[in-house]
Amino acid sequence: WWRLFSPIMLHAGLLHLLGNLGIQMEQGVLFEREWGSLHWVIIYIVSGAGGNLLSAIYLPNSLSVGSSGAVCGLFGAKLAEVFCRTCEMTDTGQKRLAYRVRTGQCKEALCFVFMVAAFSFIPMVDWASHLGGFIGGLFIGFALFGPGCYYCVFAILFTLGGYIITIFLFSFGIKYLYTQVEADEGLGDFCAYFKEHGGIEDYECVCQTWSSFFGDDDNGE
Repeated sequence: WWRLFSPIMLHAGLLHLLGNLGIQMEQGVLFEREWGSLHWVIIYIVSGAGGNLLSAIYLPNSLSVGSSGAVCGLFGAKLAEVFCRTCEMTDTGQKRLAYRVRTGQCKEALCFVFMVAAFSFIPMVDWASHLGGFIGGLFIGFALFGPGCYYCVFAILFTLGGYIITIFLFSFGIKYLYTQVEADEGLGDFCAYFKEHGGIEDYECVCQTWSSFFGDDDNGE
């Protein structure tokens, strides 16, 4: 189960790390200030786990790392927030300003989504993680921002709907992963996988398995 979360903190090289950090420092920090740290962390973790889950289902024979699924989820949640607040009144200058700010943020989020979608199908890019993260962020965003809807009925519908759909998607996805998906057994030999796909000649693997890390051998002694 922990593999749904650990890839969020791992990256395939310095450029990969800097790219994701750049987006998070530019937009993610603004979202955290607007939403609060708790909401931001919940969205980030749920989106990252959702992206890794969909990636494990559709690309079971590939190894994927990175926080891009979680980042896509932040923008999905931003779209959910904007949608939940579309019915707010604009009868004061402050409310009109807030409406213009949200409109600009919505355009930026849509631009980011279309840009990521355009680059999601090039080699070495995990499209399933991006899509799963966006979907996860969108629905958990409805759950968290639904209570802020101007009309009580919409607040209840968006909040309950967001939680129900999020729980359903994770439950169905995990069940499907464990019962229907069979990955290549060769993925267990991570040293061989890295030698084949890492592109580094004369690489000497010094990785340790979970058992050897604790001093156990194959016989469990």
